[in-house]
Amino acid sequence: MLLSLHATVYCHTTPCGVVSGVFFDRPSLRLTSILVQEQGLLAAERLVPVLAIDSVTDNTITLTITDDEFTECNPFSEPIEMYHLDPEPSTAIQLPLLRRHARVMSSNGRIGRVSALHLDADWRIVAILLHRGYWWGSRDISIPIHFVATIDEFLVTLTVRRDEIASLAAKQ
Repeated sequence: MLLSLHATVYCHTTPCGVVSGVFFDRPSLRLTSILVQEQGLLAAERLVPVLAIDSVTDNTITLTITDDEFTECNPFSEPIEMYHLDPEPSTAIQLPLLRRHARVMSSNGRIGRVSALHLDADWRIVAILLHRGYWWGSRDISIPIHFVATIDEFLVTLTVRRDEIASLAAKQ
């Protein structure tokens, strides 16, 4: 399945936000939860476990929970380490986070941004979908997960060079 990192999230039939990131277990690369940003200016982000996902289509994710249950999901707040204001954050997350529009770097330079994740039936990341280019010359390239060296919140680093990605794109 293809999970878009800019998909609209629905609580049954009511839109409740958009995906702003995913949490995953680093050794197994299995998604544990999605981060949903509520609608509106300065809206909160909420952690939704993948078990609450009913269906995933092109640009939509439908949850099995209601609006009220969604508002009861844990709010996500990143600790502000620079000022040491809160030594114990309200939501202690030890799992890595991958944000939408994270940059993708090859071993010799920047090549694009993450737009989606290819997942298997067990919610494991199989490949990342790289969005490369601009409106008039953009394309999406599927990068197998074995080409990924590291995944951080705003950066995915690959083990291959830019020219190898171009040859991979030519095969797709």
